[in-house]
Amino acid sequence: MKVPRVSIEVPPGHRSCGGPGGSWLLARSLNGTLPFRIDLEDLRGMFPAPESRAEYLETLREVMSLAERGSLPWEMVVQMRSAPDVLEIRLPNWRFSAGTMHVRLYFSEPRSLPGHLVALRLLTKRPGPVGLTDQDMHARLASDLLLEFQGRGFL
Repeated sequence: MKVPRVSIEVPPGHRSCGGPGGSWLLARSLNGTLPFRIDLEDLRGMFPAPESRAEYLETLREVMSLAERGSLPWEMVVQMRSAPDVLEIRLPNWRFSAGTMHVRLYFSEPRSLPGHLVALRLLTKRPGPVGLTDQDMHARLASDLLLEFQGRGFL
């Protein structure tokens, strides 16, 4: 496993799973955008019907609320091997217009921000081995964003 570029809570997932929880912050990139919000809008556009979109977004809200309370099940959170300063919440798979996809919320629990969870990216990946390539790329993008967020003085 690589060395984290940003120091995170130990064990990884401590705040969100059985720990004190924390309030969500959205990481802002160097160009001022909020990639998590952009990802969320992209995700909204992938649903075949408004009802399925509303149902999934409610699931996302529930999962993020569980993390805020420190009540996420440990099996839902994984530290990324390719970017160890990033954690992944495995959201339920969903059937989109383009087919069934895995949805992942990439976040971090930086030591320098006690009481906070930093939402980085919300991305889909393809099922099967090809999805692992997607996942590694997504984790590295999330880690780069976390480093940018740190560089802006937020960590």
